[in-house]
Amino acid sequence: MSIIDTIKSGIQGHFNKNREQKELEERLRFETAIQKRQIYEEEFRKNALEVAKSQAKKEA
Repeated sequence: MSIIDTIKSGIQGHFNKNREQKELEERLRFETAIQKRQIYEEEFRKNALEVAKSQAKKEA
């Protein structure tokens, strides 16, 4: 019975590593998506500010 238990624990450990790896990859994808969104929003604000400045100069 101990050999079977050893094999079972080895297989379970393998599946746990795969699950942990997939969770890590998913978390990293999520964090990357958040960072991309933040960068996009920052660039959008910068561009909007530049457009507003240009329009103000034209009107002045």
